[in-house]
Amino acid sequence: MAAQKIASLSGVQQLSLNEQEQAIRRELTAQIEDLTARLAIAQEKEKELKQEVKEKEEMRFKDSQLANEELEKRLAAQKIASLSGVQQLSLNEQEQAIRR
Repeated sequence: MAAQKIASLSGVQQLSLNEQEQAIRRELTAQIEDLTARLAIAQEKEKELKQEVKEKEEMRFKDSQLANEELEKRLAAQKIASLSGVQQLSLNEQEQAIRR
């Protein structure tokens, strides 16, 4: 009788251990699923941020190109004005030479 009681208690303890193990497995599975979902969200956010950075870099590059083009136009205009000034000076020198 005592042996049956012990065996029956061992069975209850074994069942309890199995239930505990199953509960732990369920909890771990839920945690893994939660972490997997969080990872997916973080990866998507990272992808969005990288795209945003890329777009900003492209805009800066385009702005830089436009600024360079504008600078080149201004330099060309200054050169033309400078050359016109030289030509004008040359014409003035010619007029002075004629007057002499």
